[in-house]
Amino acid sequence: MTRKHRIDYRRIYMLTFIFSMAATMSALLYASLPAVNAIHSAYSGFNAGDIISDEVMSDYGSMSEAEIQNFLKSKNPCNDTNIVKASWYPRMSYHIENGHFVCMADENFDGQSAAHIIWQAAQDYRINPRVLIVLLEKEQGLVTDTWPNSTLQYRSATGYGCPDTAACDSQYYGFRNQVRNAAELYRYILDNGSKYYPTGQNYIQYNPNSGCGGSVVNIVNRATSALYQYTPYQPNDGVLNTAPGVTATCGAYGNANFYYYYTSWFGSTHTVSSSQMIVNRMTEVYDNVGGADVFGLATSGVEHNDTTGIYWKNYQNGVIVGNDQYGYYESRGGIRNTWAEQGFESGVLSFPLSNIMHNDTTDIYWQNYLTGVIVGNDKYGYYESRGQIRNVWHDQGFESGELGFPISNIASNYITGIYWQNYTGGVIVGNDQYGYYESRGGIRNAWAEQGFEGGKLGFPTSNIQHNYSTNIAWQIYQNGLIVGNDQYGYYESRGKIRDVWADSGFENGRFGFPTSNIYTNGNIQYQVYQNGVIYYNTATGEVSTH
Repeated sequence: MTRKHRIDYRRIYMLTFIFSMAATMSALLYASLPAVNAIHSAYSGFNAGDIISDEVMSDYGSMSEAEIQNFLKSKNPCNDTNIVKASWYPRMSYHIENGHFVCMADENFDGQSAAHIIWQAAQDYRINPRVLIVLLEKEQGLVTDTWPNSTLQYRSATGYGCPDTAACDSQYYGFRNQVRNAAELYRYILDNGSKYYPTGQNYIQYNPNSGCGGSVVNIVNRATSALYQYTPYQPNDGVLNTAPGVTATCGAYGNANFYYYYTSWFGSTHTVSSSQMIVNRMTEVYDNVGGADVFGLATSGVEHNDTTGIYWKNYQNGVIVGNDQYGYYESRGGIRNTWAEQGFESGVLSFPLSNIMHNDTTDIYWQNYLTGVIVGNDKYGYYESRGQIRNVWHDQGFESGELGFPISNIASNYITGIYWQNYTGGVIVGNDQYGYYESRGGIRNAWAEQGFEGGKLGFPTSNIQHNYSTNIAWQIYQNGLIVGNDQYGYYESRGKIRDVWADSGFENGRFGFPTSNIYTNGNIQYQVYQNGVIYYNTATGEVSTH
């Protein structure tokens, strides 16, 4: 495909219709071009072998759809009310509403705006939307044209399928078709190189007329190859030494004007925008975590939350999120749902710090965040894991330990000031004042009967401990202990009654294991053991046994 300088169909038609108006048409064509302040100024820095870098052409996150729309409107507010011009070309079609021409920024193409079509093509083919905007101007002047014709300018909006030596191919007609085919071609060459203008030494003409000559150009990147495959001519000195729109003998303006419009509107054709840096990092994550096989296709461009400073891009099966400070990571599935419930980066977990990881042995998934972790699997669910509660779970051996998998997020009782998290094998409970400890099995049931932290025992102050020789387990609380085993049960052990039991040798002594909690009858407290009872008179302080 070779087509390569802007076709102005209105001018062609006008010359065949009435030659005497050619001067008027020329004035219309160039009325909007800026005045030249100095020779070379428009094309300063142009390098025929390095017109635009691969990175800049690939900067598909450089503009959001809204930014594209705002840019188009800033260049052309679509308020041309001189509709008499439409009568000058009776065989052309113009869109006129409310007494003014509708320009590209406000046009509707089968229900889609030009901005959306440009943005979507940019995302789908990973091409800088600025490149596509410049192409539309270079080929048909559609960005700045206040009265574009629907018949021909939109039909061949990017000049795709319009060779210099033949009519345009009708299979490529249509604004959306034109934009997407152009983007697809650029992407193909960026990925695979150009068959006709590969990187390296190439003879490139100055004009479609071979008699105008040419020179060998060292093409240094694929993006420049793509421009030459689209427009296979380089500007000669006459072009580069005159203003845009001023005709130079044997000149071809396509690639010179591409450079001129891009640098005038968007700056350097070689400086990668910060958005491209973000896109590059996100693409690296996308590829590293499985690409389309895992994430599917992109469903949005790069988006940004100005308040939290996070960037994200949506895919069919997940999201890639992050920023330059913390990095960019995958976010998907049950782990993402839990992060959403936590308020994303504004919640307690803040920003992700890793991709999703998996332990094949225990079948647990987790992802690290700035202030914690989300862990779990499809069987038990996905939950936060952070702070001292996570430290206790760690000490217990995570999911391989007695507590197993988490089955809830962290909850709290603001009245008593306790925090807890449920696991398949128990609970971790506590607060910063008393610490965080496991709570499970018969000991937990006994604590529950005591009223948890609101009961006589108060908060736990240790994990569960064991004496395997006597087969007893216990846990210490603010105001006592819970002791026992599965054979005899688990009971409170506190105060004077505990002191007597201790003096007797605990479960190794003459009383053996406790078989009841402490009962109260008036001033008398007592507790039953395997081999007797211990009594305590709270009024007199007297202790007796039976």
